[in-house]
Amino acid sequence: MSEEILKEENPLNPEEGQPTEEKPNSENREFTENEKRQYARAKKAEEERDKLKEKLKSLLEEKDEKPEALQKPELSAFELARQVKVLSEFNEQELTIISDFAKARGISEMEAAKLADVNAIIGAVREKIKNENLTPRPSTKQSLSDKTAEQIIQGGRIKELSIDDKAELIKKYNQEKNSKRVQ
Repeated sequence: MSEEILKEENPLNPEEGQPTEEKPNSENREFTENEKRQYARAKKAEEERDKLKEKLKSLLEEKDEKPEALQKPELSAFELARQVKVLSEFNEQELTIISDFAKARGISEMEAAKLADVNAIIGAVREKIKNENLTPRPSTKQSLSDKTAEQIIQGGRIKELSIDDKAELIKKYNQEKNSKRVQ
């Protein structure tokens, strides 16, 4: 490769800008130190490339041949039933936690389901959901009947009311106004 580079010489003479004459024995000439280093470097790079190609090829061949330890064994019907029974205790979110934990540790889901760490995480999630369900969410608004129409208007809550509640408030206000006139 570097011999081809050495054969190609600059066709222009840098001093005159004219084409230079080729030396009759360019193959027999002595190489400079720089050219020798470049040649050695190129040879070393080619050898390294060849080694890496062979290593890649062997790794790809090994990948195609799966060891028996990595292949999943066939489950008997009883073993499958046991696994279904154990995993049926968990909801979908908990199964995701178990699966992620198993992948992170490189173990099976069944082994992960039995670990204390996983059970602690699942227990914390269940406790959080239980606490959330104990606290009722406000689902109803305060009724308008507790306060007079004037109190609601003065309190500034009229903006929060729905159209129906506003109509009811106007009726209530008119009734209160009429009842004050009568007295």
